[in-house]
Amino acid sequence: MPAEDLLTWPLPAAAQAVREDGTPLADGELPLEVALRTGQTVVDTVIGLPEERVGGLRWLRVTVVPYWPDEAGRPQRGYMMFRDVTEQRRRDEALRDSAEMMSRLREANVLGVVTVEDGRIVEANDACLANPEPPN
Repeated sequence: MPAEDLLTWPLPAAAQAVREDGTPLADGELPLEVALRTGQTVVDTVIGLPEERVGGLRWLRVTVVPYWPDEAGRPQRGYMMFRDVTEQRRRDEALRDSAEMMSRLREANVLGVVTVEDGRIVEANDACLANPEPPN
């Protein structure tokens, strides 16, 4: 999302924002809206916004501090701080997928599963340890 899009409200992509689990945010659930409605600081809420350039979601960790109270003490504006956590989420997903695959392979007790790092065996499943000779 271009930086200038963050300077207007509503955000162009805000209508398509999703929670961490991928479900859509309902009206009024954007962190800024919550902070303005409640008058409370919203801390470290992760949301996904569509990103046309990458063809997926841009994941942001958002903190909002409400300020500028009106006569009744209700905040009218909020400071929003964003941290892009897209790459971190992608790495976490890849690690989770890899760990799940290795777990399934280990449990399947096929011919054997070995993990090698720098020419050394660092992990092997029971099937490999029970049959140290390679199959013919």
